[in-house]
Amino acid sequence: MGRKELLAEVEELATAVYALLVLTFQLDKAKRQDLVSIFRSLDVATTMQLRVSRETISKNLRTLSKLVGCKLDRTDLARTYQDLFGGGFRFTHIPKWRLDAAYFDRFGEIWPGWENLPAHALIPFDPSGAYLGPGERQYYLPEAALFEDMCFAYNNSLAQKDRAGRPPYDKKIVKAHSFFMRAALLSAFYFVEAYLNGVAFDFVLKNRNPLGQEALDRLLEWDSKKKRQRWVKFRDKALQYPKIILGQKDPPLHEANCSELATLIERGREVRDAIVHQSPKPDFETRRPEKVRGMMQISQELVTEVVDASIGFVRKVNALLAVHGEDLSWLCDRETTGLFPDKVFD
Repeated sequence: MGRKELLAEVEELATAVYALLVLTFQLDKAKRQDLVSIFRSLDVATTMQLRVSRETISKNLRTLSKLVGCKLDRTDLARTYQDLFGGGFRFTHIPKWRLDAAYFDRFGEIWPGWENLPAHALIPFDPSGAYLGPGERQYYLPEAALFEDMCFAYNNSLAQKDRAGRPPYDKKIVKAHSFFMRAALLSAFYFVEAYLNGVAFDFVLKNRNPLGQEALDRLLEWDSKKKRQRWVKFRDKALQYPKIILGQKDPPLHEANCSELATLIERGREVRDAIVHQSPKPDFETRRPEKVRGMMQISQELVTEVVDASIGFVRKVNALLAVHGEDLSWLCDRETTGLFPDKVFD
């Protein structure tokens, strides 16, 4: 092997080790400096020095790979580093299910309780060390983020309520109050739907084979015959997803036996749809601009009902799903002050 080929091999090995250290949360300041020094010395290294580096780095790579059961060889790891981090310090997220399926067999060796995390949880990786320190492990749930959005918007709507409703009126405060009410109500629906989509996706990953095609298509919002997306309405998800996951004939929760779902569907959805699909067009039957009227009907009382109902409904669904649900330790109620506590945003 000539020097040029040896140089390329050592560079690929070093990049692979860098990628694996990042992906296993083991890239501390000392290891980063060592690798940077290797990269900087490659062009002036002798053939003998390159051979020594190749052996040392290869040994480190084998040790790291064995620890977590890495499924990628050095070429794949080096390519992964370029794809994920752009060859630099770009922060990125990888879904847990993809880490298990394509990257590692034994990621739980470095993350206690790994098997208990939702499959759709997003795992952040930081090659720069600016956001996550060595060994610092976090995960991100879209539904939890949307729940935080709801709480933030609701707290701000409540904080503006009294001042917005009494003279002398300040247009900025009045508009801010309206904005935060709309944001809280919309986020309640976003949060619930994200939760339903999450548990449906995780269930499919574990139970794809026993599911019939119709159920599989519904949970994935897919039309397998036409090979295209087929969106499922919010109410259908709320009724059908728990039914499919539990293997029941009828929806376990519906408007007649779940007051929280009734509030979302019968009280909140009209205003939600009016905001999302706002239009001045008159309704063909009533001859009135129903979308405008629906948007203008929003009130703090309605927002409070919808926000509380969204939390109660998710809790009820999760309790029914049992092992097919997820850890809701991040979900909490409003305090006696009427506000969501600060711990929501930790």
